[in-house]
Amino acid sequence: LLFTWHRARRVIASLDAREVRDAVEHAREGAVSGSAAERSYERRFGFPYLTGGGDDLAVRLERTYDVEVAAVREMLRQRTAARLEQMVATYERERGGEQFTKEFRGWLPSDFSAEDGLRWAMRGVLERYNLAGMQVGFFSRADPAAVQTYCEGLANMQTGEPVKPWTRFQLSAISKAFGAALVLSLLPYVGATEYSRVNDVLDGLRRLPSDSFRLTAAPGVPPEYADEVQVKHLLSHTAGMEAYDAPGLGAEAQFRTPSAEQLLSGEYPGYQRTVISWRPGTHYQYSEASFLVAQLLAERIAISMNRSLPDLARSFFKALGLDDLSFGTSGGVEEGRAVGYLPADLAAARTWRSLQWLWYPPFVA
Repeated sequence: LLFTWHRARRVIASLDAREVRDAVEHAREGAVSGSAAERSYERRFGFPYLTGGGDDLAVRLERTYDVEVAAVREMLRQRTAARLEQMVATYERERGGEQFTKEFRGWLPSDFSAEDGLRWAMRGVLERYNLAGMQVGFFSRADPAAVQTYCEGLANMQTGEPVKPWTRFQLSAISKAFGAALVLSLLPYVGATEYSRVNDVLDGLRRLPSDSFRLTAAPGVPPEYADEVQVKHLLSHTAGMEAYDAPGLGAEAQFRTPSAEQLLSGEYPGYQRTVISWRPGTHYQYSEASFLVAQLLAERIAISMNRSLPDLARSFFKALGLDDLSFGTSGGVEEGRAVGYLPADLAAARTWRSLQWLWYPPFVA
């Protein structure tokens, strides 16, 4: 809110006549009588009469244009401040603290900058949502390559390493878009397309007896539905899988990272075997399991090329100019990568030793 007020103050001071008119239309309260005097006012100044300011309408009609515009800007400023005060009061009640209000009621120091407001807001987000650290990046339309990154908090609670502009974070569900693009780029290497049936591709890539996973139908569902799933169905959440949120992998993933096949087969705690529950392509249902299957396809294709999936992904992203993007298939600590924690654990923990690590399969999050 401090940042909002700082910006609002600057914007209000620079409003032109048209913008003042629009702001007045938005800000004035109650019904407008539309009296002859008010119509005269609008013809004279180009914007509707805004009540308040301590002077009556007759006095204001005698003012010059510049004087009245300045007066209206001040009224808009006061109303903005009043509304922000209401927001502060609400926030204070919800938060149960007074520090925010004390800082706000003193308004802003003369050297308070937009960057100060942003950093203050970031620290508030860390506190409110029990986060270890965060980044916020800005870029200019004029120069998209010139990214300004702001950082707060810690990347690793154990080492005390702070978040830096080059710290890498897990991308959550945004990973699915990158995973889909990678899979589509790999399919031609095994003679497949997005229209290929998933079970056919998996069968063709089987190298070891342990490579046994195939899509199967849920009990009571026609078995042939599983064989009808195409790669395009996986990547568009239309494969016929139930809504399924893959749970995060805990501390054990640091030492023994499960494969996509283990997760899909339900061999890992918290994961259930992935099955097809209705005919593919008939309707949309968001499901992280479909991207676990896509990850398995990518892993099998990588093995057939005598490459690792992280290595293939690195080459793919580098060709796109995304040098800092990678698919981490290990839950262990990597230099420059932020460690994930459960927010509830972070709030309750007294020391970093009591925290649970949090890691997700790369195509899922």
